Amino acid sequence: MGGNEISGGADGITVQAGKVEGDVVIHAFRPAIVPRQLEAAAKRFVDRVAERRRLDAFRAAADNDGAPAVVVLRGLPGVGKTALALKWLHEILGDYADGQLHLPIGENGLGGAPDAERILDLLLHDLGADDTVAATRDFDAKARLFRSMTADRRLIVLLDDAVSAAQVEPVLRGGSRALVVITSTRRLNELTLDEADALDVVPMDDTAIAELLTAVLPKRCTRAASAEDIRRLAGTCHGFPQLARMAARTLSNDPEETVGRLAARMDQAGREADAMDDAARGPSLRGEIDAFVRNLSPAAAHLYRLLGLHPTAEFDRWAATAALGGDAAAARSGLTELWRNGLVDHIDGTGTGDADLGDGAADIDDRADTDGRYRMAEVVRDHARSGAHSDIGADDALAVRQGYIAYYVAGAIAAGARGTRRWMTAVQRDDAPDLPDMPTADAAWMWMRRNLAAILAVAEWAQDAEDHDPVWRIAEASDGFLREHGRYTDRTALMEMGIRSAQAAGNAAAEARLRNQLGLTLVELGRYAEAAEEFSLALSLSEGPGDGRGQAAALECLGIAAQRAGDDEAALGYFDRARPFKEAMGRPQAMAILALLRSRSLISLGRGGEALDPLAGAIDTFRTEDDAGGWDVVNEAKALLERGRALDGTGEPEQARIALRRALDIFAERALAYWQGRVREALARVERADPQSDDGAAYREHRDAARDLYRGIGNDAEAERVERELPGE
Repeated sequence: MGGNEISGGADGITVQAGKVEGDVVIHAFRPAIVPRQLEAAAKRFVDRVAERRRLDAFRAAADNDGAPAVVVLRGLPGVGKTALALKWLHEILGDYADGQLHLPIGENGLGGAPDAERILDLLLHDLGADDTVAATRDFDAKARLFRSMTADRRLIVLLDDAVSAAQVEPVLRGGSRALVVITSTRRLNELTLDEADALDVVPMDDTAIAELLTAVLPKRCTRAASAEDIRRLAGTCHGFPQLARMAARTLSNDPEETVGRLAARMDQAGREADAMDDAARGPSLRGEIDAFVRNLSPAAAHLYRLLGLHPTAEFDRWAATAALGGDAAAARSGLTELWRNGLVDHIDGTGTGDADLGDGAADIDDRADTDGRYRMAEVVRDHARSGAHSDIGADDALAVRQGYIAYYVAGAIAAGARGTRRWMTAVQRDDAPDLPDMPTADAAWMWMRRNLAAILAVAEWAQDAEDHDPVWRIAEASDGFLREHGRYTDRTALMEMGIRSAQAAGNAAAEARLRNQLGLTLVELGRYAEAAEEFSLALSLSEGPGDGRGQAAALECLGIAAQRAGDDEAALGYFDRARPFKEAMGRPQAMAILALLRSRSLISLGRGGEALDPLAGAIDTFRTEDDAGGWDVVNEAKALLERGRALDGTGEPEQARIALRRALDIFAERALAYWQGRVREALARVERADPQSDDGAAYREHRDAARDLYRGIGNDAEAERVERELPGE
């Protein structure tokens, strides 16, 4: 066996593997999936010493009890809960070698804040669980799987912006060596009885805020300001680090502004808000934020209010452009002005913001629009949303929402087409808004991952408004991403929404496509009869208008359902019926996928020799660079797996090993543990059948690797099947 080095990762997950040299295989391999998801801590962090000591004490007490440490950080928006959590967690990171999970669970996305089951789905996916296994289990079984996968792991779980105790309750039952940190603006009293320690994060005192201002302000500002000016500015921040950083951003980017003048403006705005409210102002900070908004040009202030109507706290420059009716120059200049005044933060490709300033941070062109993505702090977003509701008329607000819907529909279609290489009923409109470049499938999926919450939210907006076209278009375009990333709850809900919308719009082709997608979800969940019903409905919808492409898709899907149900003769019949429709489409990729599917059934029926030539052609097609700028390497690996199985069946073990090892390399590079298990099984069968093989060591190693791979992703059924079908020798 030649050398083989495994590397790679996906979506924030780091995969660690050894290097294999010589005639050995990995012994008792378990996928070492170590998530590394924590955002960076603030570089300039002051105070909170007492709070960090209390957090250390909470953790020590939990460790002594042998229970998972659970801490709830409660406090007002903008008070610094997440910043404190990240600072503390990075200080103790070395004690948690098994990784960190960081999940925002606030009110974003389909149906608002995710419920406990959806949170479990996301955490299980990030831990490397087999998505289909997790999706087929009921809630209690998912909770048990989570406990199993976190048992004895030194793991950090940070759940940001919880809205209820019920959301997070199953996570508290995780591994006894885990540390769970929850932030919330709510009390969550149910968690503090016997399950969690609560820490109230209160506003900082003026001395600490002054220290923070001194740390983050450029030296030119601190040299020009008196100590009294700094203390006065600190006082106008009312103990909120968010306001202090906004003040620092404004001063860093406006050479004409001084600490004293900004303090006076914030103080005056606060007093005016007190008078207008005719009551104690409380912690809303409305007046102080008003001071920053008043510093904006009318155009930037208008954009600020429009962004208050955006469905999520994060957005990109193209979404802002859509809100302004397509005026890209106004969006870019407006975002620049908002950034200069501390009202939005730029976030980089890792999701990390740029709140820390200091002397080299004032160049907006270098800092604020590197990849055009921004975040608005929740306390600021509440202020912007309030301004939008009071200052923007209903018709204008509707137009803004329609702009956001149009952008996310167009983006989802572009990303879906690039990411899946499959045809879609939903095609891009001629008047589609401007989009960021998505030159590769990875870039397309990155855009989907960053914007998924907004995409799901605008689908609900459109559904509520009975605007059917955007809903089915989003549902179809998002399916590939949701499938590949284990989002079965969102996927099923979105498919059902899309089908209803396609029916209401009278679009039979779209309904057929969505029924095929829903059916494939059911296939993956092992519900083959229900899947076949959806595919049959899709076929009927396509046959009426003579939609050849739709008939091809439905017949292929019926073949997949039959194949997965173990009826390979029926599967071949469906695939053969699909062939003329596929040929008429003139798409080599479509024909290659059909050849791969047919070959899988031929091999299962003992006709592997008939599959070799079609598989060779399919592999060549998958290796051909397409308009997405790359090979379809995953389907190439699947075809290599089937080629290895076919060669094994025709008595060519060495050629089978070559094909299977190449497939294993590809799957390992992409951290596809389930498919690695499939290849290891095939290699074990080759070793068992080859009379020239060694004394059984290679067979046992591959068999054990397959079993452990399946167990490592929570697929106990597959692991047990391996033990049954490939007994010890």
